[in-house]
Amino acid sequence: MTRIFMVRHGQTNYNVYKYYQGQLDTPLNETGIEQANALKERILKSNIHIDEIWSSDLQRTRATVTPIAEALSLTLHLHAGLREVHVGDFTDKPNALVKEIYKEKLEEMEKNWHDATYPNGESNAGVCKRIHKTVCEIAEKNDGKTLLIASHGGAMHCLVTEIFDRLCMEAPQFSIPNCSIFTFEYENGNIALISMETAEGEEIKFTDTQNKKDINVL
Repeated sequence: MTRIFMVRHGQTNYNVYKYYQGQLDTPLNETGIEQANALKERILKSNIHIDEIWSSDLQRTRATVTPIAEALSLTLHLHAGLREVHVGDFTDKPNALVKEIYKEKLEEMEKNWHDATYPNGESNAGVCKRIHKTVCEIAEKNDGKTLLIASHGGAMHCLVTEIFDRLCMEAPQFSIPNCSIFTFEYENGNIALISMETAEGEEIKFTDTQNKKDINVL
């Protein structure tokens, strides 16, 4: 069995000002850097033995786990398959403007989230398959190890969605604050979600799908 701790990157200004980042290569802001250092301290104090550290190749994820890699003298492995959803024409635009310009498209996407495709970007279904395949490949190569993987809010949401889909269950809604930690276990080609926690160690709970909040995870 492979144990996986997956973390969302620290805060960026795009998170603060509610812009779509997608695969835009944005840096951590000062708060994000502080969050990355706090994450390092949390991992070190936990006495969890991390065998390998992996990250999306975008700088906000790299910067989030680099302090941990340096503290543990581990190589940071990069994989483009861990990247955020490519949001196409939404990239580098504020949420409010996207809602105004792409009102009909957003309504269409809301009705069928799983099969929705961002204009000139990826489909959610495609991202679900991509992130699941990537994490499985990494876990398969590291059987029996404990891994730390840095990724993105949208990609992590898609991974959980894919896990639920494979169980023939509808994926619930949930928020993924910066530097949240999701724990998974991988064995024989299957990934199981064990827990979801904020950076402060609070449990992340599923929300009512009929009363979804405006959550900016991308």
